[in-house]
Amino acid sequence: MNIFRLAGDMLHLLAIIVLLVMILKTRSYAGISGKSQLLFVIVYVTRYSDIFTTYINMYITVMKILYLLASLSIVLLMVIFRKSYNRKLDTFRIEFLLIPAAILALLFNYDFITLEILWTFSIYLEAVAILPQLLNSCCKPHLCGINKRARTLVKYRLSDTNKSIRRSGMREVV
Repeated sequence: MNIFRLAGDMLHLLAIIVLLVMILKTRSYAGISGKSQLLFVIVYVTRYSDIFTTYINMYITVMKILYLLASLSIVLLMVIFRKSYNRKLDTFRIEFLLIPAAILALLFNYDFITLEILWTFSIYLEAVAILPQLLNSCCKPHLCGINKRARTLVKYRLSDTNKSIRRSGMREVV
C-alpha cells in the first residue's frame, strides 16, 4: 500500500465527511454549488463503473463505495434542504464542462472500450468540476467569509502579473 495514496484518500474522504457534517449541522445548503456536487457524482459514477466487473483488492473496492455513497449523500442533502439551496446563484452551465470532457474522452483515451472511455471522461470532468463552486463563491462574496481575503489575494496576484507584463511590453490581464 502506497502511503501517499492512503494519505490522499483519507484527506479526500475527510473533506467529504466535513462537508456532509457541515450541511447536516447547519441544516442548510447555502453557499454550496449543487452543480459542482452533481458533477462530482457523475465523476465518481463514471470512474467507478467497473466496481462490479473488476476486483483489485478490498481497500479499493471499499473506497469506491465510500466515494459513491458520500457524493450521492451530498446531492441527496441538496434535495432535502432545497429551501436553503439558491438555484439563482448557481448559474454555471454545466454542459460547457460535460460536452468537452466527453469529446476529449472519445478522442484521447488509452483504449477505445466503454470502461476506459468512462474512466477518461471522469478524469477530464474532475479537473473542471469545481468551477461552478468557484464561480459561486468568488462572484457571490456574501456567501462566504473567506471571499474578501481570497479576492484580495487574487487582485494582488493579477496586479503583480500586470506589473510583470508591463515590464515585458505585453497587454495587461485586467
